[in-house]
Amino acid sequence: MIGLYPFMNYPGVVLTHSELPGNQWSFLSPEGIFERQHTLARWNEFIAGWKDLPGGGCGYEAMSGHGRGILGYGIALSPSDDSVRLELQITNHSNELWRDLFVDMCLMHIRAPEFYDPQYKRTFIDIPGGKRRVSELAEREQRPLFIRHERSNESMHFYAPPKNRFWNWSDTRTTGNVVTTRSIDGQRSVSFEWEEIQMIACNWDLEHGCVHADPYLGNIPPGESRRISGMITFGR
Repeated sequence: MIGLYPFMNYPGVVLTHSELPGNQWSFLSPEGIFERQHTLARWNEFIAGWKDLPGGGCGYEAMSGHGRGILGYGIALSPSDDSVRLELQITNHSNELWRDLFVDMCLMHIRAPEFYDPQYKRTFIDIPGGKRRVSELAEREQRPLFIRHERSNESMHFYAPPKNRFWNWSDTRTTGNVVTTRSIDGQRSVSFEWEEIQMIACNWDLEHGCVHADPYLGNIPPGESRRISGMITFGR
């Protein structure tokens, strides 16, 4: 059974699994929201008033007035025995068309000692030719970032070198929508995915130890909303 423990007024949730005692994960939603020309919002612009959902789970809706126009944000997490269904909605309350919008999402393994993978030898993504260890793909070990193969780079301005020195932009493109980390004993796994993504990234450091699977919502005209579904899965 999965437990969800949201931080009041902060856009994050702690996840636990009854069969994995001593491990917990932190899910940050959002870390940032981007489109072709602008950074629309960052995590500290949202006051997350988490509420229990009627069918179980939790979620929040919030508005950000910073950046370009006003953005409506909604996230819902619905747990089952071995997975958490994610439902995201973005609403454009500005007067501008947002193009190639995506949301940066972070799932931290740092407090899950059986899964923390600082060298990415147990973390896998899909590339042309099949599933590969991230350790085999990272040109530089620290914080590799992989863009989905058919996505434009234009919305990636926040992450682009040389301005950005935190993430290491890989020439390898991912062909899948999921990032999976196996446990040290190889018996369990945690997967993070969305119906469509912009990128996958991994961060080795001792503050986060996280993976990112960033949902891609495409173009959102003024006054319209887009929804997308995702999943965090605890596999065997």
